[in-house]
Amino acid sequence: MTSKPVITIYRGISYGKEVFILKFSYNKNLIETIKAQFKARWDPDKKHWHFRYSEKNLQHIKQVLENDYQLNFTREQINASETLPDNIKVIMERDAFNNRLYVHFPYARIWVDAIRKLDAAWWHQGEKIWSVSLSEENIKKVRSIFKDAHPTFVLKTIHHTHHRKQTHKLPVDRTIVDKEYIRQLNLLNRSEHTINNYTSMIARFLHYFKNEDIGRLPEKQIKKYIHHHREKQGYSESYQRLMISALKSYYKIIYKRKLDEEEIPFPKKSKRLPKVISQKDVENMIRLTVNPKHKMILLMLYGLGLRNSELSNLRLTDIDFRREIITIYNAKGRKDRQIPLPDALTEPIKRYIRDFVPKEFFITGQFGGQYSGSSIDKVVRQAAGRAQVKFNVTPHVLRHCFATHSLEKGIDLRYIQVMLGHKSSRTTEIYTHVSTRHLKKVGNPLDDITI
Repeated sequence: MTSKPVITIYRGISYGKEVFILKFSYNKNLIETIKAQFKARWDPDKKHWHFRYSEKNLQHIKQVLENDYQLNFTREQINASETLPDNIKVIMERDAFNNRLYVHFPYARIWVDAIRKLDAAWWHQGEKIWSVSLSEENIKKVRSIFKDAHPTFVLKTIHHTHHRKQTHKLPVDRTIVDKEYIRQLNLLNRSEHTINNYTSMIARFLHYFKNEDIGRLPEKQIKKYIHHHREKQGYSESYQRLMISALKSYYKIIYKRKLDEEEIPFPKKSKRLPKVISQKDVENMIRLTVNPKHKMILLMLYGLGLRNSELSNLRLTDIDFRREIITIYNAKGRKDRQIPLPDALTEPIKRYIRDFVPKEFFITGQFGGQYSGSSIDKVVRQAAGRAQVKFNVTPHVLRHCFATHSLEKGIDLRYIQVMLGHKSSRTTEIYTHVSTRHLKKVGNPLDDITI
């Protein structure tokens, strides 16, 4: 009887994160399995494979590998110490106006966990920075956290009165939200994104009024709560609209109560024009991008008017070369749509597929998985930098460019509406206000006088 190949498995730390570490004699089939099933990575220095540690992955290891391999879980190394970089630079900024101490440092999980425990710690997602309550005690604690890395500390003082908005709120216990509310949102076919947002907002609301009778809470108190978020914390009108929608749905589902629309009205939507760059700038962004995958990202965003998430979620099977269409599934508003495949994109797409051999998702990451939306955003911003576009270019700007440049080319507005997946033509009509080529042809009264 042939013995099973042996895999030694233990927990360790890689770049500040807990991982499973696997050691085994070379086995091509095993390598392909752990890459496909667990997105495992090879460490050439330590000569082992590793992937993310979780209880779910632990069970998955047993299900996938136990029949064909002998699994040895080595407990002696379960508390392997983390190797942290030396001679790092830690920058602390004192902001007396907002009573915050902002801390810049290289990522390591052990440091993040320590910072998170300090007084009033916040993670500012937009600026990718941690802050804590400003105090001499916290400054000492920050110094203590990094002392083993032999850091260079830089302590600065912010003199401006600029308010850094808290873009990421402190965690809140979502289990306090009634399960019936979440079940009803699911029955109403709300998207997972909407349910997560609503649940988070309701959890914060319930936590804020934890000592009150929520069902009988007067509209004036609810209104004051919403006003505080907008006026004191500086949140946008779209955030306010989302919060009001969440609260109205919660009271309707749980308490069969309709909130007074006069007391709690939806804020009027601002009518902002979409940002657009010239066709020449877009051309330079594409032309100066050498990486084939990055060039394909730009071509798809601009050539089809896709949203960031639509490109990230696009699968190989969604592209039909015979019918010359691309199907976008489960887009914004849970809508599907079909887009004609332009002749100019057919050959570049076929060449990309031939060169990169994607198996599931059209745009793939380093190890064959789904390419992230943040990576797509980074590709676009870097391309704009190379083209020296004096403008903050995002994937959505390229979508606006597709619509505006199509309109200026003389393409019918109804066709553009279908391509973009807009439910109402009113949404698409905003691009008529951005297009300038037709306005130039109209002329100007100054044309008829001598200056």
